[in-house]
Amino acid sequence: MTGKYEIKRGLRPGRYRVEIRSTETLKRKVPNPTIPSELVYEEVSVIPEQYNTKSREIREVVPGSNVLDFDLKGGAARR
Repeated sequence: MTGKYEIKRGLRPGRYRVEIRSTETLKRKVPNPTIPSELVYEEVSVIPEQYNTKSREIREVVPGSNVLDFDLKGGAARR
């Protein structure tokens, strides 16, 4: 999977824990988590949880331009 990112507002230099997320919208409708009486299209994660909710990815941000690449391994996290 190839993707890109951009941070429009600058970050202060330092170490950051990184979470990578992407979802896919399915054709099936499910109750809205915030308004259960409303139906919304189901969204499922396509990135393994080791890169988001269980991420151990740490990157150092330095002054100026930074390019941080991530080589994601593992299957999609569809539920």
